[in-house]
Amino acid sequence: MPITEQWSLLAVQDPLSPMPQARTYDIRHTHASLLIDDGANVLAVAQRMGHTDPGVTPRVYGHLFEGVQEELTERLDLRRRAATRVGSPPQAPVVELHRRDAHGR
Repeated sequence: MPITEQWSLLAVQDPLSPMPQARTYDIRHTHASLLIDDGANVLAVAQRMGHTDPGVTPRVYGHLFEGVQEELTERLDLRRRAATRVGSPPQAPVVELHRRDAHGR
């Protein structure tokens, strides 16, 4: 059974449920949006979404990258301040990395 049919069966809900019905597209878009919000690499998101042209991802989800420039500037400022402290060796801020298996999960 195709995933869209499986989702259709799952999406049938009690009308009194507080959760709105969602289409497969809605779940897919939410998935990509959450990855971007978590700072995922745009190429990794493109691969996960199955975009053969990685340029599709920023065109579709570009509005979610607002504020990224400010965050990058702040990170670079942290590095510069750490490097210019008198009497202390330069230290880069800790960037949390998530381990992924061979399938990118």
